Amino acid sequence: MSDNVNGARTVLVVDDYPSVLAWASRSFSRAGWQVLTANCSAEAVEAWKSAERSGSRVHLLVTDLELPDQDGASLARALRTLDPSLFVIGITGHADRGAEWTGALLHRTAFFRKPMLASELLSAANACTDDSTATDQELCPVEPTGESTV
Repeated sequence: MSDNVNGARTVLVVDDYPSVLAWASRSFSRAGWQVLTANCSAEAVEAWKSAERSGSRVHLLVTDLELPDQDGASLARALRTLDPSLFVIGITGHADRGAEWTGALLHRTAFFRKPMLASELLSAANACTDDSTATDQELCPVEPTGESTV
C-alpha cells in the first residue's frame, strides 16, 4: 500500500458509540488527518480494504476494546497481518479492561481510558508519525452505563 496521494495521514477509528466516532473524527480532522470510521470490526476491515484499493495507506488504528462483533485487540492483530508497521491506539470506558493490551500488543501500541482529551490522543498519534504536539482540549465522551449503543 502506498502513502496517501495528498500527503495526509489516515486514521481508522472503530467504536460502536456514535459520539466517540464523531469526537475522534472531529479531533483528527482538525489536526489534518484523513479519517475513516467504522462501528464494528467488519466495517473496519472493509474500510481498510477500500482505502487499500484506492491506493491509500492507513497509518493508525484507533479502536475500542469492546466491539459488537470482535474485540479490538483481535481486530488490531488482523490488520497487522496486512501491515505489521500499523500503529494502534486502544481505548475503553471500562475501568476493569485493558490487561489484554498490556501483554498482547505492546509493539507500536498505546492505550487510553475514556474520558481523555483529544490532545492526549493526538499526541500519541503524532508521536508515531513524528508530527507536532496537539493542542485540542475537547474531552472524549463516555458511554452511558447500561445503554445499548448498537
